Amino acid sequence: MRPIKSNIVGKGPLGQALRNYVPEDVPIVFFCVKAHALQGALIEAHALWPGDVPFVTLSNGFFYEDLIAIKPMLLDRKLRLGMTTMGATIDDAGVLRVFSNGSMVAWGNEPRVWTATPITSAESNLVKRNNNWKWVDDMTGHLRTKWIFNTTINTVCAALTLKKNGFLTEHRSLTDLVFSEAYRLAGQLWPQILQDRSEMTQMNQELWGLIDKTAENENSMMRDVRLGRRTEAEYLSGFAKDAVLYPNLNRLHGSIPVPK
Repeated sequence: MRPIKSNIVGKGPLGQALRNYVPEDVPIVFFCVKAHALQGALIEAHALWPGDVPFVTLSNGFFYEDLIAIKPMLLDRKLRLGMTTMGATIDDAGVLRVFSNGSMVAWGNEPRVWTATPITSAESNLVKRNNNWKWVDDMTGHLRTKWIFNTTINTVCAALTLKKNGFLTEHRSLTDLVFSEAYRLAGQLWPQILQDRSEMTQMNQELWGLIDKTAENENSMMRDVRLGRRTEAEYLSGFAKDAVLYPNLNRLHGSIPVPK
């Protein structure tokens, strides 16, 4: 079956990179769009694809409220929440650069948001086809961790105009403070997951390992700022509305430019 529309939604670097891994005749739709565009993209695609075709989100941020708002329209859809550690950018010469060494693409159910359904044969075959791609029965923990990392890295880079993730090492104390606030804020967004000091310490180590691994990558949110595009900040640091509880996150969020 040839798809009615591209099964990769999103024309940005991640969407272009994913086309190298997902054949166009695979009946799965991956949404590589910014969080603020996800709701509209899901509604548009829902009218074009049969109801048994799974939709996989790969947007960053906490966008659960947007999904719940359209749930009645997509109630019977197999909606998966996914994440990826794959980095991709289009340089100033227009060349696609993919940072995919050991990168993971994972997707699956998030029972708190959407009705859980079993993996389809098409999804199972795609997982077998690609190394480091996996199906996760409950994506909650993965999505929470990715949110904490994105909130920390992207907020500091965009607010301080740091082009590369590696420049965060020059602002280690601030980055650690932002991480601790993001970790505590995640406790409000994902209250069903117990938090403790040992997990926080381990996750902080993983954060700096990720920063080291992606040190030469241009920060994606900083690139959006540089190009005058809308960022995903409202779905990340935007939840730090309490300036007393989250002083650094709140202050830095206010420093991220908003396109006119």
